[in-house]
Amino acid sequence: MSDKRVYKWDAFGGSDGWPAGGPENGVNVDESIFLRGVPLDQAMVRWKKKCGVEELLNGTHERQEHVKQKRIDELKRTLDWYERRYPLPYISDFEKEELEEMDTIELSFQVPFGNQRVLNVLDDVCPNDYEAFPIEVHTKTGVITQFFLINVCHRIHDALDKDACIYKKSTTLKEGEENYIDRFKRLVFNKGCMGTTHLGRMHEHMFKVMVSETVAMAFQTANIYGYNTMIFEDRVNMRYRSNYMPDGVTLKI
Repeated sequence: MSDKRVYKWDAFGGSDGWPAGGPENGVNVDESIFLRGVPLDQAMVRWKKKCGVEELLNGTHERQEHVKQKRIDELKRTLDWYERRYPLPYISDFEKEELEEMDTIELSFQVPFGNQRVLNVLDDVCPNDYEAFPIEVHTKTGVITQFFLINVCHRIHDALDKDACIYKKSTTLKEGEENYIDRFKRLVFNKGCMGTTHLGRMHEHMFKVMVSETVAMAFQTANIYGYNTMIFEDRVNMRYRSNYMPDGVTLKI
């Protein structure tokens, strides 16, 4: 049965559908460390192993000759940031004054960001579901320091009603592995799939953040500006109207 209580973290970006900014090239870290659905310390252990970080840095990786120097530099910066935790640099073409009106903004399709008002809501509802790290957003009219990168610390297993979902599998990963689903054409969650978790990433497709109804409604109550309150299934399925009954609302199952 479909679960309409699962929302998607969906922040304001540009009017063209792209994020309002992004990591600054040449000083950025590997963003995949924030897509593991675990606390950062655990994420770094998995990242080092999966990416073969130690082998790449000491020159013994089996694909060493295919790895460009800029990738090696990114790995080094990521390790350096993990040790020092300095504000991560981002850039935006928006003006500083415009972004400062926001409580949450889209600087990545995959990682959420918010200011202290957003963190206050999360602290009230689910203080153990996230970690926050400061960032700097460099704009045409100045630097913004009010935002934090939010690392989601939970991974949701078996969230999907796979008989009802329509999706494309990865060509490189086996079914059941992390991120083995490449994209959805129809998304249906199992009822109660989030349990007592309020922020999580689904094991099968780690790129989007699942948000509980409690958090979504708390954002509304707090008048968090910049957050789209959108049911996750509807956000995905509205792109594929052929998946709906003639009323345009009821999902075909």
